[in-house]
Amino acid sequence: MFASYESEFTRACIEANAQVDTLEQLLPGSERDTVRRQAESAVEAAADVVAQLEMEAGPAEKPRVRECKASLAQLRSKLSAARSSNRVAELQREELLRRSEEPQRMEAEQQHARLLETTSRLQRGTEKLRHACQVAIETEAVGASILTDLDQQRMTLEQTRERLRNANRGLAKSKKLLQTMTKRAWANKALMVGIIFFLMLMILAIIYLKWIWSPHPRSAPSPPPNL
Repeated sequence: MFASYESEFTRACIEANAQVDTLEQLLPGSERDTVRRQAESAVEAAADVVAQLEMEAGPAEKPRVRECKASLAQLRSKLSAARSSNRVAELQREELLRRSEEPQRMEAEQQHARLLETTSRLQRGTEKLRHACQVAIETEAVGASILTDLDQQRMTLEQTRERLRNANRGLAKSKKLLQTMTKRAWANKALMVGIIFFLMLMILAIIYLKWIWSPHPRSAPSPPPNL
């Protein structure tokens, strides 16, 4: 809780300083009064946060509370000086307007309007610059994320390429093995055909030797005896 209040105090101080800085730059007028009230309200908001810090602070946070009080005191002094300088400027402006002629008064008002327009342009430029910085930060984050994704994809592609190389090597080995097996199958088939052919020749030779061919010619039958 203390850290939350401390962050809130920091934001309140930043806002109050911005309002006081704007108040110091403005010439007397209705806009000056509006900015002065906003600056006073911002300083009081910072004071309320300091009161909350005192309630939530433990022994270890006391030095930080004292620092916040010192910052608040400086902020109030700055606001007081800005109001005083604006009041002096207002009196001087009124005196100048009383003594000046009509063309000089119109020129002063034109300068005031140009100053207000310049201040407004500066504020718009600051806002655009802040937005551009935010866009640049977001773009950088997106670019870093894209680079990370691309790196992961590159690693995945390299792993896939290595797997394909291994698969190609495996396919080459399988092809060689199939070719070797095919050659052996043809050799075995040729051997079996040769054995079968040899066996058929042997069978034919046995049949021929046993039934057809005889080494001794048959003797003629003897004539019957004469009576």
